[in-house]
Amino acid sequence: MMTVTELARRVGVTPDAVRHYLRIGLLQPQRHPDNRYRLFSQGDAGRLYFIHQARMLGFSLKEIAEILVASERRDTSCPEVHRMIANKAERNRTRLVRLERLQVLLDTALKRWERRPGAVPYGRDVQALIESIGLERQH
Repeated sequence: MMTVTELARRVGVTPDAVRHYLRIGLLQPQRHPDNRYRLFSQGDAGRLYFIHQARMLGFSLKEIAEILVASERRDTSCPEVHRMIANKAERNRTRLVRLERLQVLLDTALKRWERRPGAVPYGRDVQALIESIGLERQH
């Protein structure tokens, strides 16, 4: 059995992350009968590892909770989880395209900035430089 700190160290997360998952019910450890400390099993470590990996893939805590609840009921629907992953991948692709466009605009703004006399805009020049990027055309 492990404490919060030991569990966090084993999985590679912070103790605060473990405590947060405890507060929202994603982890439900046993209690030591004498001192009421929370004690975590290898199964809890596996669950925390799954939560951590799912977070790294961009799943929300709500989505993770849905998967865990379905798994506990033993009715995890592979097509449903597949749909969730496919939706997440599509949203990430959309965000990536937007971020790539924003990067081009920022690089363009930096080049404009560097071409200015003295290369340091002041006051209203900074606002005009940012406005010139053209974000409104990207929405």
